[in-house]
Amino acid sequence: MRFKRAADMLKTFFPSEASFTNSTFIARLNGLLKGFGTLQHIHQEIKLWNIPGSSKHILLDMMQRSVGETRNNAVRLTSEKVE
Repeated sequence: MRFKRAADMLKTFFPSEASFTNSTFIARLNGLLKGFGTLQHIHQEIKLWNIPGSSKHILLDMMQRSVGETRNNAVRLTSEKVE
């Protein structure tokens, strides 16, 4: 898996593998990583979800951390290919 560390970090927030796999949030992040949508679009969508404000805050924080981790991995992969 290309972004295993980011996925492993995100999995700690879910009670089971099935809840992780079936999560709308994870589906949106996966789409983002594959070039569909934007971070801003996901951010706006989460704000509209019918969940408590505290849950929205947690998801937005998770999103920022996972995207940061993914970007760090991409930089590492790119630099490894160059060297």
